[in-house]
Amino acid sequence: LWYPKTKGTTYVYRTFFKPYISQHENEIDWNLLELRARATNTVVLYFHKAASAGQSTFFDILKYVVAQSPSQKSRQCLHQESQQPPQQQQP
Repeated sequence: LWYPKTKGTTYVYRTFFKPYISQHENEIDWNLLELRARATNTVVLYFHKAASAGQSTFFDILKYVVAQSPSQKSRQCLHQESQQPPQQQQP
């Protein structure tokens, strides 16, 4: 088939593939367009999922860093003390 003098691949293409492709050209084009649209939708969907997961992870890390900050700990202690009702002294 691949030997240039016999032109076997040209014969096979012209005899089998070209008539089939010519007959079903519109269907092939339509299916390729549909495949492209579905692939685009899938990529966009997974991009949104990845962006959402990345955003929530980023904010979780940010909350953790803020919670570890020494100034934040002192603020929490002061805030908790101010919310506690004054203790009554017992006679």
